[in-house]
Amino acid sequence: MQEIKLPFAEALKRSFSFVFNHMEVFWKISLLWGVLLTLIEALEGFPSLCLTEECSNQQRFPVSMWFTLLAGVSIMISYITYVIKRTEYKSFFNLRLDKRDLKYLWAAVKLIVAAVVIAFVSSLILGIIGKFLGLALEKSTFILLFMLSLCVVLFFFMRYTLVFPAIALENSEIGFEKSYALTKGNINSIFWGSFFISLPIILMNLFIVSFYMALGKNIYIDFIFSFILCMLGFINIALKASFFAHIYQYFIYFYEKSQTKEKAE
Repeated sequence: MQEIKLPFAEALKRSFSFVFNHMEVFWKISLLWGVLLTLIEALEGFPSLCLTEECSNQQRFPVSMWFTLLAGVSIMISYITYVIKRTEYKSFFNLRLDKRDLKYLWAAVKLIVAAVVIAFVSSLILGIIGKFLGLALEKSTFILLFMLSLCVVLFFFMRYTLVFPAIALENSEIGFEKSYALTKGNINSIFWGSFFISLPIILMNLFIVSFYMALGKNIYIDFIFSFILCMLGFINIALKASFFAHIYQYFIYFYEKSQTKEKAE
């Protein structure tokens, strides 16, 4: 099959414009999740607004963190499905959880575990080589090697991105191997696309946090900013979902076109 080349700028443009042209759908998919998460945050003392090390250590694994993960996966799958299938949402009270969420999480866990193992082994080998060359490697140096190795591994793992929209659409044909094959030559486009699609929200988050710190703590302010940060996170997920859905459509279109051509021949 001929190598498919993803149009980087066009994919980003379509992904951004789709989300901001369909904001009503975003609110329908995510609003109830946002309200529930803000209430859970309030019960736990607003851990997302905790900006000191002491506070972070006291709330290392809050319930809201796991709820955010669950909500994020649900919104991601719902939004990918909407982009491709135009699923209709009539109300603003939508909570969707099904077997696809578990499959999505399982696929993510497999990739993360594989990335961590490969990065650990790579950094260990590099450490052994360093010692063999007479270099004194401290614990901090090994951690740095591990983090650098992990970044490199995750960069190459971007070729498995199509697996996640395929899970959302229940397309069992597109697994890890097929995704890796279809995205050949497109690592940079997918990686940097994933980065730039999130950049505006990252910058907005920094601004909101700075504004919150300037206002000072207050229960009403905490509620408002917790909800704002929560919904910003969900917009980021919607943007990522839009990007993944658009590149999935692009790769699958040319893949199916080549399959049809091969059958005709």
